Amino acid sequence: MTSTLQQGTKFSDAFWDNQYKGIEIVTSRLRKSRDTCEEIKKLYELRATIEQDYGERLLKLAQSSRIGEFEENSFAETLLRIPSTLETTARAHIDLAQQLKDHLEAPLDGFLKDQKEIRRVQQQQIENAKQRKTIHESDVARAKEDYVNECQKLKSLEQRLHDTMKGSIEKEIEEQKRTVIVADQVYKRSVDHYNTVNEKFIRDWTASADKFQEMETKRISYLRSTLWSFANMMTSTFSIDEE
Repeated sequence: MTSTLQQGTKFSDAFWDNQYKGIEIVTSRLRKSRDTCEEIKKLYELRATIEQDYGERLLKLAQSSRIGEFEENSFAETLLRIPSTLETTARAHIDLAQQLKDHLEAPLDGFLKDQKEIRRVQQQQIENAKQRKTIHESDVARAKEDYVNECQKLKSLEQRLHDTMKGSIEKEIEEQKRTVIVADQVYKRSVDHYNTVNEKFIRDWTASADKFQEMETKRISYLRSTLWSFANMMTSTFSIDEE
């Protein structure tokens, strides 16, 4: 991953905002990473099918060839080598098809399944954390609005106290003060609950971001390795074809 990330760069240090855009960016990157792996797997699968078909056709040609049967001496010997050479080439392509399936396609499929499960667990965890945070954000906003409204009611009552005769309004003011105290307590509790949930969200997203970065690092390393093996397999078969 050093080729794509600056030294010391961490997902968990970078993708933070109030609208969860950072989470969307990272999860979108993971989906694209998965799609790249799927395309490479498809390449291996289709190439294996092509190699198998080509090898079988070439083998059939080699086994049915009568080249050299109508000649004599050294020229006949030379021509008779052609079917055996074709058979060697055919079996090399059939063997390549099996290698592609066993050593590239199947392991990549397993790698994809492992990453899918890790991705599922982490995404579910962070989605749950987001939902809890959103719920408590709404609770705080509602409690704040209630508190502000009650304070405004109290202020209005106190203003009336100056403008009118005291009488019963003093009792109403005392009741409103108690209501304001309750609203203030509810507001403070909702803020405390939100802070607790937000701290957990920060921990969860930090852990998920670190895990997602680890997944990307492993993916890049794995793809480099598997594509290098693919190139070596192709080179080996091309050498046989040239011979």
